Amino acid sequence: MGVASASGRHPEGRRHVIVIRNSPDWAASATLWRREKRLDPSLFLPDPLPPGFPTDTMELIELWNRLFAVDFFSIRQAIRDLAVKNFKTMSADHLITQEMFESAPDEWIRNSLLFFTDDDDFACPDLFDRIAPRMTHGIRCVRWSSISIGRTLENRRVERRFPRLRPWLQFQAELRPRRLGFIAPLIASRATLPGVRNQLAIGPLHTNNYLIDLSCVATGEAIKFVDHLSASAHLWKSGLRVESLEWEWLSFTNKHPASISAFSNMVKGADSEITIRNRMAEYIRAYSAIEFPVQLAWVRPRHQAIAAIYKSISEPS
Repeated sequence: MGVASASGRHPEGRRHVIVIRNSPDWAASATLWRREKRLDPSLFLPDPLPPGFPTDTMELIELWNRLFAVDFFSIRQAIRDLAVKNFKTMSADHLITQEMFESAPDEWIRNSLLFFTDDDDFACPDLFDRIAPRMTHGIRCVRWSSISIGRTLENRRVERRFPRLRPWLQFQAELRPRRLGFIAPLIASRATLPGVRNQLAIGPLHTNNYLIDLSCVATGEAIKFVDHLSASAHLWKSGLRVESLEWEWLSFTNKHPASISAFSNMVKGADSEITIRNRMAEYIRAYSAIEFPVQLAWVRPRHQAIAAIYKSISEPS
């Protein structure tokens, strides 16, 4: 993946850069499967496997490919294609991969606003235009509320007041409702969406809910902000001034069935292949039926396009 454009001419004088995190070459695996009906684990399995990663991944993918009209890898590639198409609507100066970023971090952190994202997540087309003007007076990172879309719609809030303490207190209140339930009304976030369940998230950063300027950070430290879990662990230590937008939902995480973990859970306890097919059909129905409040109007067409890809999974081959 190369450069989308190279103008870099913005009122705040910084380049707008989207960095897509590393992911397998879905297209190569899809082509291999279609041509030879075989899998090459070197194309898609991390080595070594991360803790908790399903050890029966090969078997799960073979099962998927046997049960459904569209193979696992083709679905992932279709979602990636849709995500990249969305990224190209965001008027970024550069659209690059994590590999490109990490090969020359000093170049990319210089005079840039960076948006890190997975290849199956989506963001509002005018994200840079809405966030960049706020990054003045020393603010180096802006984070916003986001949503997660799977069988249901969930609100992933950020906290503006006491952003480090309140998520922890919320977690404790939900973990021990009998002992600490009384504090729930005191720490409840105001940033709610009508009819949408609030998702508990202790980490300050989600997969794609932060725009960051790392020009004042050492190269070795800057690399830590690519992955959102690592970034969450280092955000408060970094000394970067952070702005939190509770009332703006500018990105969403796509919790789709074509992930190894999700499909593993779908298969778990199934007594037949028919049961797995039915579970998949139910998931797709639930996903497709989600309705969005007015604050998420920009999500609707993207959700519809993703749902169309999902529906192809269970169509007759």
